[in-house]
Amino acid sequence: MKKPILIFICAVLGFLTCVLSFTAAGRFLWWVFLLGILLLLLAFFLFYLYHREGSGGNKPGGAALKSDYRAKDAMMTYPELVFYRALCQALEGRYEIVPQAALLAFIEKETHTSYRNELFRIIDFVIAERGTFRPLLAVELNDSSHKRADRQARDEKVAAILGNAGLPLLIVTPGEAYDVRDLRKHLLRLL
Repeated sequence: MKKPILIFICAVLGFLTCVLSFTAAGRFLWWVFLLGILLLLLAFFLFYLYHREGSGGNKPGGAALKSDYRAKDAMMTYPELVFYRALCQALEGRYEIVPQAALLAFIEKETHTSYRNELFRIIDFVIAERGTFRPLLAVELNDSSHKRADRQARDEKVAAILGNAGLPLLIVTPGEAYDVRDLRKHLLRLL
């Protein structure tokens, strides 16, 4: 039986038992009333446990959460993974490749006129210097979702932020296969 149903049944039975403790003859049956109170207390206790479990209260870490979470099956989509492999071949291990990087990880906002929420946008890949991880190039894969108006506005904002920060942006249309030599030429021209 599901917990919400059990909680509801306990509460209704507790209420009805309390009401029925006053008989039609006007007599008060204290033990029936006490049983009703116990059922109501049980309902409140179950309600508390149910909401505590749903908020992550007994999960490792114990943080109160209002949603459930699960780990994704992969950090990258299939087209991103195909391109990542081509990037690895093209850069021949001379640079670090950071997938799914938030702008906040490699861009610092120097003026504090508004919130930094625009830096929570994700770039598909950042090419960084080996050893220091100094960002050198941002790479975006533009699939069909980038044709939507909201994505185009987001892409323009990201390009403007990167340009203002002096970091070049390479935009690539995803494909099933990439010419590694051609990709290497494009990358090295921007690095």
